Amino acid sequence: MTQSPRQIGLVDTTLRDGHQAPGLVLSIETRERIIKALDEAQVDRLEALAPGFTPKETAAAKRWTRLSQRAKIIAWNRLNLSDVEASMALKPHIIHVCFPCSKIQLREKLNMDFDSAAKILEKCLDLARLNGFEVSVGLEDASRVAFENLTRIRTLLGYLQVENLRISDTCGVLTPTSTRRLVEYFNTGNFVIEFHAHDDLGLAEVNSLIAALSGAQYIHTSLKGLGERAGNASFSGFIKLAEKSNQIALKLTSAEALAIEESFAQELDRSAFMENLKTSPGSDITDWIAQHSGPQRFDR
Repeated sequence: MTQSPRQIGLVDTTLRDGHQAPGLVLSIETRERIIKALDEAQVDRLEALAPGFTPKETAAAKRWTRLSQRAKIIAWNRLNLSDVEASMALKPHIIHVCFPCSKIQLREKLNMDFDSAAKILEKCLDLARLNGFEVSVGLEDASRVAFENLTRIRTLLGYLQVENLRISDTCGVLTPTSTRRLVEYFNTGNFVIEFHAHDDLGLAEVNSLIAALSGAQYIHTSLKGLGERAGNASFSGFIKLAEKSNQIALKLTSAEALAIEESFAQELDRSAFMENLKTSPGSDITDWIAQHSGPQRFDR
């Protein structure tokens, strides 16, 4: 008996992670057009809010929840109460709290141990819930957590009654095999799982497909795959790959997704910035080109 394709939702992170791509600066007007276009395309969740907005951006962001007729607007927050307080003022649909969970992130980024970070997470979730917000938790750098330590994390999430869970390959180091193992581990709990991939190894779209096939209900993408460092899973690229699997159902086609990306091609274009990197005196790229120009010798 042929199994019916499983419905998968999309979370667009163009306006948060995508906006961290070097050289990308989106006007408020462009961001609002992107929200409207993705909402009309039935993208399920839009990660559009984050700390550090200017006063002008903050004033505009208060409109964005009303701009979205179908999609839920997510506000991304670091692990601190001041972020959550600022996000609540913007009235998003979901307050997302990022929880650095690998040893190196806890030590180098937060300078605290797991138990201390867990107490702050509890306070952040309590604050958001007390004010009537839906919450989600992101396992930042989950891909570099020793597998034997994942039980501790899952136990904490159960204690905090977390339902929306994001698994983040923050450094882009997962392979299809490790992606499946990680998602399947958390899929044994009562979680609604989002998967957030980075493309450092060129595997963001493949890993995202494996995550969906392994039980993730939502996949993160960004327009043209823009994002920090090597970027994220491409909006149209992931959908095209999912279509070929015949095991996943989505609310729009890859052709429709590509048309949306192309409609914002000019606003998302970073070619002038990247070209300037190649020619600017003193840049790392300029130094690399100078060091590697001319005849090269490769040992066999």
